[in-house]
Amino acid sequence: MKIRLQRWRDYFFLGIFVLFQISEIGNIKYILALAFAAFYFLVQYQYGAPLTMQGAGKSYFTILLGLCGLFAITAGLQLINGFQSYAINEVIYFITPLFFVWVYVSMTNRERLGIIIDYMFCILILAFIYEKWQFMSFSYLKYISFTNSYSVFECGYGYPSVVLECVFLMRGEKKKAFGAMLFAVVCFKRFCMIAAILIFVFSKWIISDKPADKKAVAVAIIGFVLLPIITCGVLDEEFSVWFEQQFGISLRFLTMSRSDRLMAVINSDEIKHGLGSTTVYMTDMLNELHGSEIEQRNLHNDLVRIYLECGILGSIIFTYTYFKATVRSRTALIIMCYVFAECYFNHPLGAGNVGLWIVIYMSLAYVLTNKEQTIGARSV
Repeated sequence: MKIRLQRWRDYFFLGIFVLFQISEIGNIKYILALAFAAFYFLVQYQYGAPLTMQGAGKSYFTILLGLCGLFAITAGLQLINGFQSYAINEVIYFITPLFFVWVYVSMTNRERLGIIIDYMFCILILAFIYEKWQFMSFSYLKYISFTNSYSVFECGYGYPSVVLECVFLMRGEKKKAFGAMLFAVVCFKRFCMIAAILIFVFSKWIISDKPADKKAVAVAIIGFVLLPIITCGVLDEEFSVWFEQQFGISLRFLTMSRSDRLMAVINSDEIKHGLGSTTVYMTDMLNELHGSEIEQRNLHNDLVRIYLECGILGSIIFTYTYFKATVRSRTALIIMCYVFAECYFNHPLGAGNVGLWIVIYMSLAYVLTNKEQTIGARSV
C-alpha cells in the first residue's frame, strides 16, 4: 500500500512538472501545485511530521525566511505607496516551487529522488522536441549563427539542464552529465552554453559532495550583493558616453539594448511597490512606445530587479539566505553561483520560470542530503 501511494505521489508530481513545461496550460498548474502541497502538508501534519527539518529541509527553511523578508519589504512599501495587486502574483511565483518540492521531498528518500530527477531530465528533452519538432531537420542547421548568436533551437530548457548536469557530475555519471551539457548547448542560450561547458571541463575540481568552503560562500554573497549596486551606479548617460569614447562601442550595443531598459527603470519614480513593480512599469512603458509588438517585457536582470524593487536590504536578504542554504555541499554552491549568474544576465525569477525552480530545489534536495540519510519523514 505504501509503495503504491508513493508511486501515485511520484506520478502526480511529475504530471504537474509536465504542466509547467506547457505555457498554454495557464494558471491551473499553480493551483494544482499548491493544492498538492497543501493536501500533503495536512496529511503529514495529521501524522505528526510536517515539513521535516532533516536533510534539505533546513536549507528550504532558510530560503523561505529570505523570501518572507522580500514579501515583508514589499508589504511595507505598499503600505507607504499604495497597494498593487500584482505583488500577490509575485508571491505565488516565488512560493509555489518551494512549497511544492519541499512537501514532496519530505515524503521520499534520496534514492527515489535520484530516479525522479532522471525522469525530469527526460521530460525536459521531450518538451524541447515537442516545442521544436518543426525544426528537426538538417536544413535548419544552416540558420544557426554563432556570430549573431542566433538559432532556431534557442529556448530556456538549457537553464535546468545545467543544474541537472551538476547533479549528474556529483553522482559520477559522466555520460548523463555530457548529455545534459550537450542539451544546454543545443538550447543555445549564450551564458548557459558557456557555463555548461566550463562546469563539465572543471568538474574534477569544483563538483564534490564535501561541504562548501565558508570563505567561498562569503565571497559569493558579497560579490552578488555588490553586483547590482555597481551596475546601477555606472549606468547613466555620462558613463555611456565615456564608455563609447574609450572602447569605440556603445554600451547599448554591448548589452543588446538591455542597458536602455535598466537606465529607464533606474531613473523612474514608479517602482516603489516592491516585487513585480519593475515588470509592470516596463510593460506600461513598452506598450506606450511600441504597442503590443514587444514580447519581452522584463528587465533582463533579476539581481538588479530585486535591488530596485526591494532595496539594498532586500538584495542582502535574498542573496544571503540562498547562499546560506548551500553551505553543506560544494555542488550546491556551484549550482547557486550559476543560478545567480543567470539572474544577472537573464530573468529566471517570476512567471514562466517556476518549472526551472522546481528543478533547482529538487537538485538542492539531492546534493544536500547524505547517502544514508532519509530526506523526509516516514511515508503516510
